[in-house]
Amino acid sequence: MKLMISMLRCALAAMAWMSCVTCTVTAASADGGIIKLSVLLGEFGETTPLEGASVECYDQDASSKTAITSPATTGKDGVAELEYGIVIGELDSRHPNPNIICKVMSSDSMATATPILTMYTDTHWNCTQDPLIDLGTLVVAPDRQKRGDIGDANGCGPASLPEFLTRLVEQGTGMGLGCTNHDYCYSNCLGETQKTCDDEARRIWRSECERKMQGKTAKTICKEGLAEAMYMVVTGVPGDMAYRADQIDKCKNTTSNARDGANDDDEYHHDLSSSLRIQTKSL
Repeated sequence: MKLMISMLRCALAAMAWMSCVTCTVTAASADGGIIKLSVLLGEFGETTPLEGASVECYDQDASSKTAITSPATTGKDGVAELEYGIVIGELDSRHPNPNIICKVMSSDSMATATPILTMYTDTHWNCTQDPLIDLGTLVVAPDRQKRGDIGDANGCGPASLPEFLTRLVEQGTGMGLGCTNHDYCYSNCLGETQKTCDDEARRIWRSECERKMQGKTAKTICKEGLAEAMYMVVTGVPGDMAYRADQIDKCKNTTSNARDGANDDDEYHHDLSSSLRIQTKSL
């Protein structure tokens, strides 16, 4: 498994260099334009506009991220509009890639007390230097550990995995942030189902691919390869077992959440708890 992860990381790195030049700027505007982004907070399978979140946008180059806008905050509708007044394609003298990526973070002005994870939009390849760049909608996740949610986290891998091996897996995948939030989500006793937890982790993992990888091909391989592979694990038998075991452990005095929100019978819960409680933990 570790060998496969190492090989995938090497392949992604190679693809990053091969895909540095993603497009040729076909038009240029010295006047710049507007970047628009809608931010929603996702929890319990629902989304609501997030007011007051901080948004920053960059030109993401092979060696650095160059800020192209001043930070802005989202309005009551969750929308932020950021002005840029430079030709994005000229920021990188070696590779004229107008590759715009925005990150969304918690701020002191947020309307909710719920802290959020820093998450990234899909990269926009602005080859035509559009005056209006609509990045669509980004659904962000609560930072469950910082918020003080019930439960604990062991990171990427089963609870039975030694800590040093867990660290190796996280270093190999670079997906520890999503794994930690996923662990806390599985322990939630307030209405999160396995599906809502798994879907949230998938969004975080794909966001990490956008943050970490350079080049269109590398980003795609990371999102559709590594992130989707991890998602398949948690939505399969290992994740199902881990979710049920966590619900038994942490939610003894509450109504247990079964997969997709349905409740299972007590006899099944008792048998599962005795056999799986120590053996499994979410990715």
